[in-house]
Amino acid sequence: MGLLHPKYSVLTQDDAPEDFHALTIFLEFLVARSELPGRFQDVETARTVALDGWGDLSLSDHARELFALRQWSVPLYVSAVIGDFPSAKAWVDEICDQTQRRKVITILARQRIIWSAFDIHRVAALGFATIKDFKPWFAYKLLKTGTSNELANLVKTLNGHIERIFDNYGIGKKYGRKAPDLKGPLPFHLKFAKTIALHIENVFSDSAKIAIERSIPHIRKRSKQIADKTEQVRLDPKRNDQEDLFSRYFGIYATAALHITSYRFAEERSRMIAIINDPSTDSDVFVSARPKAPHSFKAHQADMRNLVEAYRPAVLSDVNASTFGQYSNSSMKDAESNALAFLVKFQNEPVSQQTRDTFEMLDLSHWARAGSSKVKR
Repeated sequence: MGLLHPKYSVLTQDDAPEDFHALTIFLEFLVARSELPGRFQDVETARTVALDGWGDLSLSDHARELFALRQWSVPLYVSAVIGDFPSAKAWVDEICDQTQRRKVITILARQRIIWSAFDIHRVAALGFATIKDFKPWFAYKLLKTGTSNELANLVKTLNGHIERIFDNYGIGKKYGRKAPDLKGPLPFHLKFAKTIALHIENVFSDSAKIAIERSIPHIRKRSKQIADKTEQVRLDPKRNDQEDLFSRYFGIYATAALHITSYRFAEERSRMIAIINDPSTDSDVFVSARPKAPHSFKAHQADMRNLVEAYRPAVLSDVNASTFGQYSNSSMKDAESNALAFLVKFQNEPVSQQTRDTFEMLDLSHWARAGSSKVKR
């Protein structure tokens, strides 16, 4: 998960693609990519929503114009591609022809939108990773959202499976059965347990079997202790049963985090679209490493919601994600309120180091790549 921090998004000049096809693939990756198969349409929707405002220009069209810069100025091309906009500004300032300067600034404004979209992609991927990386392989089919309620139910379920396995083992031993005889439909975990039991029965030596048998009481006792403790936590009236692993790490829900980054992106995109529609010869307009903190959460609320709807199924892979265009379920409204409360707290109150670190994690990451190209003049 640490590799999804903005500071690890820094590339070198050697990372800039040297052919048009590779550049197009790289730009597509920056905007959105799913870790799961079968999400092609969701990913395409996310890319379309993120690049809204470009008019008829496609991502491939932008890649073609961006790649053309390489024929004219490799250092400018490299700086733009790897997201080092302050360095790109230095090269733009050397362009004397005002028409050419406006054209380059337009290309860079679009490229800045793409790198800002990468931050939504990055934060959504972080939310997905907190669930995916936690799941033990044997519990993968039972864990979907990673909420504390789901985890508590998992522990209870697994303890029930353990009891069923060992009860069956005791009965089998009493009546002389050598192999476990688990009647009825078997869930994934019991099928695996039965396979292991058969392997132990048929392959292990008698001494090994005795050692395993001696460990059974300890396993049952430990499993029961964990289940009882989890149940106490589950019944605590102060516990939020929808708390997820992401909030344990960062103090905010994964969906709320996605709202924050989407909102910051919507602000940035609005500024860049204004430049695209009316290019200025002043290159300072697109190089700020750290955009100002939001002043009005409502200003880009509609755009934020569209982005969240698009990236939830595409990258966050949230099983509760609604169909695009149906931002209505209560969990999303709660996440939006949570995001607003976080931003308001960050703006108006002294905040903890964890809150500052979280905001740095969720904010746009242009600052991380400033000066990274190190292209000699």
